[in-house]
Amino acid sequence: MIHRELQIVKVLSFGGVDAYGQKNLAPEEREVEMFMRPYSQNIIPNPLYNEVEMVGLTRDRNITDKNEILVDNVKYKVLYTIDSRRWNTLLMRKV
Repeated sequence: MIHRELQIVKVLSFGGVDAYGQKNLAPEEREVEMFMRPYSQNIIPNPLYNEVEMVGLTRDRNITDKNEILVDNVKYKVLYTIDSRRWNTLLMRKV
């Protein structure tokens, strides 16, 4: 079921240095497949989940909390990543 609903999203990476050793201000973009759903319930009384608006599943292990996800011209900031064996879970909020 998840495979049918995977969509291509852009991952924006900030930072890094250019050829002259200066900070790169323009974000680097790459595309990954991700399954996304809105997070509507806060069942767990955990402060990590207070700001979460969207949950994403992806197999890309290189996404960290320093990245942003761009979906249909809407940016989401990655708050936390939860690694599991098969899928990497991303907890995000709208920017």
